[in-house]
Amino acid sequence: MSDVVFNQGSHFEPSHSPCPVVKALSVCIACAWIFASPSVAQGRRSVISPRVAAGEKLFVGSCASCHEAHSHTQLVGPGLKGYYTEHHPTPNDVSVREIITRGKGTMPGFSSLSAGELADLIAYLKTL
Repeated sequence: MSDVVFNQGSHFEPSHSPCPVVKALSVCIACAWIFASPSVAQGRRSVISPRVAAGEKLFVGSCASCHEAHSHTQLVGPGLKGYYTEHHPTPNDVSVREIITRGKGTMPGFSSLSAGELADLIAYLKTL
């Protein structure tokens, strides 16, 4: 056990630093805990807003048969990974809403979606 040294203040300090093995073990345990977390391992945020969750559900039900969400791979339509961050020109919500509701090229329009559903879907697309 290490000796305790009282300094001039009201707190105390160990007389020597912790064993290097203990430090290394602590770092390994912390890293294992962080990287074993499903949110980190899958590259996803651990907190997803209800709007994004609803948009993901809509995407899976209405868009995923033609569009990849997490890659640039072309199915019937283009992969949408990074659509809001990598696409040039940078899309805006108005143009994306119009493409979704009216369609574009071989993509049919989804005019039956409510304004809330469109907002949910756009919120989800921004996370890709």
